[in-house]
Amino acid sequence: APSAADARWNTDAKKATLIDLGELPILKAKPTTLTRKLLAMGATSLLTERRGFDGLDGPLGQWLEVFGGTAYMPATMDKTLASVALLNVCDDMWRPHAGRSSELTGR
Repeated sequence: APSAADARWNTDAKKATLIDLGELPILKAKPTTLTRKLLAMGATSLLTERRGFDGLDGPLGQWLEVFGGTAYMPATMDKTLASVALLNVCDDMWRPHAGRSSELTGR
């Protein structure tokens, strides 16, 4: 049935059990490439008010070059974010970011 839920509706934890996480392209990315993608993700809200990365599909996306050197397409950002979620590293990434942000804004 068209309204039936499929595997896309599974939680990230469930999806992670169904695939070989070691084969995710994000794990094979160069550190500089991954850094640029993560920086672009963080900068997205500065460039567009649209939900997700859809607002980067067009002229606003070119502004990503200012932040990280590459104007990534929305699909690339979606795939990278999905990989980060599957690897369950969000909390480990946010902790140092939050600590550094708190340190800088506290000054």
